[in-house]
Amino acid sequence: MTARKLASLAIAVAVLIGIAVWTFARAPVPADDNQPKQRLGLMTSLPIYWNEAAGLGEMLADDQHEHWVRQQLEQRFELVPLDILSAPDRLEPNDELADLDLLLLAQPNALAPADFVALDNWVKGGGKLLLFADPMLTEHSEFGLGDRRRPQDMALLGPVLMRWGLPQFYDEDQPDTPRLVTYGDTAIPLHNAGRFEILPAETATCELLSERVIAYCAIGQGSALIVSDAAVLEHEADSAIAGEALEKLLKNAFNSAQ
Repeated sequence: MTARKLASLAIAVAVLIGIAVWTFARAPVPADDNQPKQRLGLMTSLPIYWNEAAGLGEMLADDQHEHWVRQQLEQRFELVPLDILSAPDRLEPNDELADLDLLLLAQPNALAPADFVALDNWVKGGGKLLLFADPMLTEHSEFGLGDRRRPQDMALLGPVLMRWGLPQFYDEDQPDTPRLVTYGDTAIPLHNAGRFEILPAETATCELLSERVIAYCAIGQGSALIVSDAAVLEHEADSAIAGEALEKLLKNAFNSAQ
């Protein structure tokens, strides 16, 4: 092989090595599956974490279908189910809540007065809250009105919403049909939604969005993104539309975690 051919071959090899190095450097770094997930507190009366069931055995049965919302949440977060928010002996967040930075309240059962105070203190201390407060829940339930196993039909969160200067109203004359509302570049499913107004508040500054169905409040050192409806979380919701809507709400509520 002549010197000219050897030189040409060396140049070609160098070019190929350079292209390979450049391509490797630009390739996206795969996600580390061992990276710990953000912990997200979850309090809800909806069958998101546990399926709606007549008893514990049925709830834990292998043939129970996992709610799509739980599946979506667990792709990004480590869920921490919560039953109460307050400490037993003081009006402060209990140890479980105090150890969390993020909280999802989705149509919770009626809270005790101490839980309202604990929630307010937790958000003011820097917590980030995504709250679904539906004044007229449309989620189907196998259990009749008054059954404790039934999801909370009407959100009973007035004390803490008023604390943040955010009274909630419900228009009984609105059409009883599902609809969409625009939130940024995303469509949010609604069905018999409520709306918010703003009153002066000492510790909160709120902004109304999406036809006053959604409110964002800066509260002390923390924040709350509040939706006056829970149709986006329904078991039978359109998974494409509802999934995108939930992702948008999670991102805006917990922006530092996304």
